[in-house]
Amino acid sequence: MKYIIYTLYVVTVLLFSGFARANTLMSLVNADEQFRSPATIYNVGVDHQTLDLEISGYVPTPCYQEPSAVLIQDKNDPSTLILRLVSPIPTAFCIQRIKDFSTIVSLRQLAQASQLPLEDKANYVVKTEGFDFSLPVSGQDLKN
Repeated sequence: MKYIIYTLYVVTVLLFSGFARANTLMSLVNADEQFRSPATIYNVGVDHQTLDLEISGYVPTPCYQEPSAVLIQDKNDPSTLILRLVSPIPTAFCIQRIKDFSTIVSLRQLAQASQLPLEDKANYVVKTEGFDFSLPVSGQDLKN
């Protein structure tokens, strides 16, 4: 009888530790996003020929790296593409204030890197996260 109780106890512990490990692994999948901070945008300029955006803004402190761009599709409206600038959160203690940045983002290159299912004949609206900007663009223009 003790053998059966002991076996059930060990199986239960192993089962729960397996669930805990699976939960930890799933959280690591999203860890990259958890340790990134959105950059604040205060100006966006557009080169309509090349579809390059010149974006100016700031990150919370100079300890943050230059932000990188990510293009995602709006879950509620697939014809809306959201441009998000994020920067890794520094792991060291930092007391300095904000840090300005200026970067150029190629929408064509970003659309290819994002591997979004864009259709040639569809029209999209590119918006920036946290800043009132929108740019209508065709799927054909984003692919060429």
